[in-house]
Amino acid sequence: MKNKRKIILYLVIVILVIVKIFIISNHSVFDTTLDMGYEKPEANDIKAYQEMLDDAKSEERTNFGNIAYVLSMKNNNYEFINKGQFYHPPMNFFIIGNILKVVSIFTQNPITLIESIKYVPIIYFLVILFFVCKITSLLEIKNRLLIIGALFVLPIFIIMSGCIGTDMALAMFFIATLYFILKWDKEPNVGSLVMGSIFLGLTFLSKLSGMLLFIIAFVVFLKKISKIDFEKEKDILKKYLCHGLIFIIITGIIFTVYEIKVGFRNFVITYPAEILDVSGYSIIQRFGIIFNPFVKSNYNIWNEIIFNINGIFANFTPNILSYARIIISIVLMLLWTYYFIKRIIKKEENIVFLATYISFFAGYMLLNISYPYSCSMNTRYILVPIILGIIDLADSLGREENKFLVKGVYLLGIIYFISVIASIILMG
Repeated sequence: MKNKRKIILYLVIVILVIVKIFIISNHSVFDTTLDMGYEKPEANDIKAYQEMLDDAKSEERTNFGNIAYVLSMKNNNYEFINKGQFYHPPMNFFIIGNILKVVSIFTQNPITLIESIKYVPIIYFLVILFFVCKITSLLEIKNRLLIIGALFVLPIFIIMSGCIGTDMALAMFFIATLYFILKWDKEPNVGSLVMGSIFLGLTFLSKLSGMLLFIIAFVVFLKKISKIDFEKEKDILKKYLCHGLIFIIITGIIFTVYEIKVGFRNFVITYPAEILDVSGYSIIQRFGIIFNPFVKSNYNIWNEIIFNINGIFANFTPNILSYARIIISIVLMLLWTYYFIKRIIKKEENIVFLATYISFFAGYMLLNISYPYSCSMNTRYILVPIILGIIDLADSLGREENKFLVKGVYLLGIIYFISVIASIILMG
């Protein structure tokens, strides 16, 4: 029976991957990625694509968007400067650039070369799925098929599976690190510690917000230390302190090597266009929970989250399909909130999940307060807590005794799935 479930699970994953590849294939990388730097060319404008390749090789290049960063890595031009998207750490672009080198062995067609990079985030997504399955197995969480289905069908992950920005790479390495932190928390050993330290370093090398993992790791470490009887368990205390030292050394080496490589540059974000400025709106307008969920506001953070999660390729068409997704997502968010509060009261919420939720949303809010622009509200910044939220909700449903409620949620899930597929078909 167990093997039968595994076969069904793998079969579902294969089918959904094929569907995802088909969807991404029907769209340009310019449809799925922000901050490209270049205007989207016409479908067969080979000259425009060639100009991108030429500009990346030029010593006087004019573009510093995501495409330019990838092509710089492909050309072995490891120049780190505070322009455009180049302020980001290089790991994501290093991976895509080197994959592009392999692709260039088989074709030199500019359109094929540049458009091929949109498939790399699908690999990131599959690695995320792998570690999500490892986490659910480690924590003995049920409803794995529901979790995988939700991750595949949510429009935000359809979009991000074709996005070459840093966010999917961050999510991939972040989830991998959380798995090893969870594993160490359950059974402290050097293997989990070393792997967690390495993946934490890779997370930081993908995006600066990977630094949040230090907070999460520290919280877990404090929890373990707090449970020790310092008088009777000195050996365990020494073991944990040694583990902490190993963790600091490995992550410290990665951080130092990176800083030396980039020349200890100051962190600078290029400010967005003035049209995106939302500082003129009040705090209540921007962060208040009373808003119209059916009309995109461009200034309310909760409105932006709902629209980003449910829109497909930024084309949110106001119709019954879109409204159905909005209503269902709000219901599921409220249900997650109910279960979350219930777990907190009963002290059943996993400390790693809790630390991740708090650190991410605190960082997300701080970003929006410090940089009051509509682009700061983009849901791609909170992919990790969305993934953990799906795991938590599925786990809570697996333990729910009210079978009528569970069946109702499954029905909502089916309606949501139909809505997404119908929207994709209608969009072409």
